[in-house]
Amino acid sequence: MNKPQQHSTAVVKTVCAIVFLLFTFLYLYYYQADIIAMTQHVLSHGKTHYNRLVGALLITLVLWLLQLGVYALTRLEWRGHALTYFPSLLALTFLTSAGTHFHNHPSIGPWLWALPLVILFWLALVWVLRQIEDILTEERGTGLFSRLMWVNMLTMFIMFLMVALFSNRDDTFHYRMNVESRLLRGDTDGALQVGKQSLAADESLTRLRGYALSKKHQLGEHLFEYNIVGGSKALIPPRGDSTSVAATIMLPWQELYKQYLRDKKDYDLCGYLADKDIDKFARTLVKCYEVSDSAHLPKHYREALTLYTRQRSHRVVDYHNAVMEADFADLLKLQREHHDKRSSKNAVHDTYANTYWYYYFYR
Repeated sequence: MNKPQQHSTAVVKTVCAIVFLLFTFLYLYYYQADIIAMTQHVLSHGKTHYNRLVGALLITLVLWLLQLGVYALTRLEWRGHALTYFPSLLALTFLTSAGTHFHNHPSIGPWLWALPLVILFWLALVWVLRQIEDILTEERGTGLFSRLMWVNMLTMFIMFLMVALFSNRDDTFHYRMNVESRLLRGDTDGALQVGKQSLAADESLTRLRGYALSKKHQLGEHLFEYNIVGGSKALIPPRGDSTSVAATIMLPWQELYKQYLRDKKDYDLCGYLADKDIDKFARTLVKCYEVSDSAHLPKHYREALTLYTRQRSHRVVDYHNAVMEADFADLLKLQREHHDKRSSKNAVHDTYANTYWYYYFYR
């Protein structure tokens, strides 16, 4: 191999290595850390815990060493060099592919038959490239902007896309695992920010958010700023182990139930609101709180009482709050201005998405 060819392959190898290391570390550290933490927790039966930084570094290093071993065996140069990273990226995909029901049924699923087939296909491709390597070495240009470089970069990009497509990319499950991880570390504030602006949610995420808000004594203040799924059934934790429907995976379910018992009155009140049962809410509220026009109640309770007072002629309590009544009147005005429900929802969303009223009318 002459000097220009040596220089060209050295540049390709260096760039491929840098791109691989950056992608793998960032993918593991920022996106898939909680999925791997869940997988490790399930497989170790909760006896070990995953460290995001150490785990990302170690897995990246091991996958890079695997690539070096593959390169030593195949000696793929030129256009085929990027394919020496395929086994490493396939392993990365496998590591991050645990499904949303993995904690109930730990298995490798379709990987049992797909993995051997994919490896056989890759081996066949490597064999073909080795046979025609002499033809592929006749390249024009060297360095970062050569055809050789961009063929390898395109191959790397396609393999990165494979990783993204076949690993776990369920937003709701990612949010759920992220929230559980943060709560385990005691980061309640961080847990409450996870996916807050997203509509992706399920019963488990609703339950975890209720737990986190209850720990901050903010259940009645901020619950309906999130997308609530499942009503009171999801909000109030069942008394059962981790095999319960929509139960926690890493966070002990006992912690959620203990918090429910500590803050039962607010859980029950928010449960009635989640079921849109404002009559039962009002009857229970007057037993738990001092209710008067000047009383300082949580935001969602004030919103619900304003709605209740407006909608019920026979009521257990009258509540009048000038600010709340003005805001509610503006919401009703927006509704009257838009006869189509979808346009009405969009108009109200811009100003009132974080209120109980929006949940009551549109969710």
